[in-house]
Amino acid sequence: MKRFIQVILFFLIILIFFVFYKTYFDLKENDYELNTLTKENLKLEKVSNKNNNIIKNLKYEVNLVNGGEYIINSDLSEILYIDGVEIVSMKNVFAKYVDDQGREIKINSEKAFFLNSNYNTKFEDNIIIEYLDNNLFGQKLDLNFEKNTLKIYQDVIYNSKYGIINADNIEVDLISKKISIFMNNSEDKVKISSN
Repeated sequence: MKRFIQVILFFLIILIFFVFYKTYFDLKENDYELNTLTKENLKLEKVSNKNNNIIKNLKYEVNLVNGGEYIINSDLSEILYIDGVEIVSMKNVFAKYVDDQGREIKINSEKAFFLNSNYNTKFEDNIIIEYLDNNLFGQKLDLNFEKNTLKIYQDVIYNSKYGIINADNIEVDLISKKISIFMNNSEDKVKISSN
């Protein structure tokens, strides 16, 4: 009986290990999300991986499935490999998204992280977005082509000829052009001042 319990416990431990491994370590390339790109894991990868490539004036031009175009370039880039996924760390970044109607969104930032597998990009620090006669400013921006969304957050200011809006988040659906403006705390109010 004692031997039988030991065998059951042994198989239970193996099963727990297998589930734990599949849950936390078995990442596939498409499972890598923008929110996993943190300064901590990028710094660790830089230290441990001596095969990273530094490139000056790197430029990507992508024709998107929905008929749009995405162009991103930077003054200085480094190609990183995190969990087998190629990520391009960029500095002094300019990007342009053109939809299927020819409308342009221009983005400038100090830093960006570009996922080569799906073109999703996380911009950081002193972001400026130009769209038609409008300018948006913020500290972080996620451009997600799988969800077709652009989300700017942290110290967001929306400046148009009609006025200024201060909010925590502005999210744009790249297909429908629907804009959502909201605060992190539902009790806080979006601040609007008209010209």
